[in-house]
Amino acid sequence: MTDGSEPAPRPARFARVERACARAYLAGHVALWVLAVAYALVWAHAADLSAGTAGTSLAALGLAAALVPARWLRALGADPRRRRALGLLGAVAAALVTYALWRAAPFVPGLIAAALLVSSAGLALARARESARPLLALAAPLAAALLLLSVELHWSLTAAQQIEWGDVFRPGFGQSLDVLGPGGRLRADLRVRMRSSEYPYGGAPLFTDAQGFRAREPVRSGPHEGPRVLNLGDSFSVGYRLGQDDFFGARLAHELAQRGPCEVVSAEVSDPAHALYYLETSGANLGGELVLVGICGNDALQAAHFLGPEGLFQLDAAGHVRANATPPAADAWAPYRELRYPRPASFTLPAADPEVLAASLALTQDPTRAPFARLKLPLALREPARPMPSLLFSSCLDLERRDGHKRLLDGEANLGLYLREPPPRVEAIYADLFTVLRALRALTAARGQALALVAFPHKFEVHPEEWALMRGFWNLDPADFDLEGPRARLAAFCAEVGIAWIDPTPALREEARQRPGSLYFPLGDIHLNLRGTAVVARVAADAVREALPR
Repeated sequence: MTDGSEPAPRPARFARVERACARAYLAGHVALWVLAVAYALVWAHAADLSAGTAGTSLAALGLAAALVPARWLRALGADPRRRRALGLLGAVAAALVTYALWRAAPFVPGLIAAALLVSSAGLALARARESARPLLALAAPLAAALLLLSVELHWSLTAAQQIEWGDVFRPGFGQSLDVLGPGGRLRADLRVRMRSSEYPYGGAPLFTDAQGFRAREPVRSGPHEGPRVLNLGDSFSVGYRLGQDDFFGARLAHELAQRGPCEVVSAEVSDPAHALYYLETSGANLGGELVLVGICGNDALQAAHFLGPEGLFQLDAAGHVRANATPPAADAWAPYRELRYPRPASFTLPAADPEVLAASLALTQDPTRAPFARLKLPLALREPARPMPSLLFSSCLDLERRDGHKRLLDGEANLGLYLREPPPRVEAIYADLFTVLRALRALTAARGQALALVAFPHKFEVHPEEWALMRGFWNLDPADFDLEGPRARLAAFCAEVGIAWIDPTPALREEARQRPGSLYFPLGDIHLNLRGTAVVARVAADAVREALPR
């Protein structure tokens, strides 16, 4: 103070410090904005995430809003255009944070959202202190904050009600044939939403009728108008983490409807052996001009596992399914686990990329118990379309980690089926599968029904980079494998016995070549996503029309 009325001039060094702090603040704000974009555009598409705890982060970091000195921003200059630009940046940032939270938001994105919201609030407060209408200047960030919190609260409530795919089944699979109800293996009268990266906000809706069919309206037995297709199969056919209008059966019905009236009835039966039992029992009353059985990499193994004297059931002399008097062995999978590829893996698994291994283990065991194992931004940025854990996804992962050898029948990739010279155990699996398929053909032919198989290829059959990673990681000799072999073998068998063979693999490969991005769910998941399922449905619809009796 010089005369008691005016403040003393501030030293130049303080002005320089203020300008430097203001610039650092603005640089940090822009960095947060970029991170929000990265999470919105990359993270949500690279990992299967559920709702997080952004609300807690907002409450904790919101206290820092009062610490933003408005003079730091005033030190940037008095240019009104610059201040308007800062306010616009804050509004855009708040909108991007809302989108980031809507797409993907557990914890780490929540922290970024909170910091960005606080930063935007600081910009708005600085503008409000220089504005003739401060409340109007604060209206936009306040509205953004309320929207952000509303989205987070609604998402938290929605996520708490979502279920996993495994929660939709009737209990007892593998122990009793009673697991198949009138509509298959799904529980009746479901109105639920499943957790899914394809529906990151509200989850994938799943409805079943009173019999367990995946259908919005009750499925009626007996006579029906127009052709009817029985869509029998496992999670690929009946919609693992896909919505009611987007799973294979619904997509197939939509495609067929473009060509004329046709009803598609979808029942979950897990594998061809269970499909045979289902058709002999509950499915006998459904009629239908065509039975469409989905087949994937696990089905041959499951058919062999459940069929025979030591399995859940066996075929009698007439080819009918009969339940075994004794329950199946407790560890009937043990012989398959010991069939391993002779060459050791290129990497020592326990030490190979801990972040990737942790993410894969979290997904193969229980993704709801290890959320932090999935929060791996480097993993998401490394390969957002087809990340590396698909190499490790295996029901025999513990054995593979201990000795470094890939199991040829691991319940997932089942590379033994692709060997050019299959061992006797693999040949026995093919024999059991063909036995079941012959029985299916005989049963449907006796009823005047057409029979078709639709193949759901593995991820590494469609995406060449997946196979390249698989070969390199597990030290596979390409000369030992033929990726076309299993499908060619099944196609030849189907042609021999009169089964229509539907192979969408060429169309999936072309789709992957034309448009970047995976056709499968992320990380170690082997199931087709929305894009992949739509391709299979289009191919199947053309073939089904040809296979339907005229």
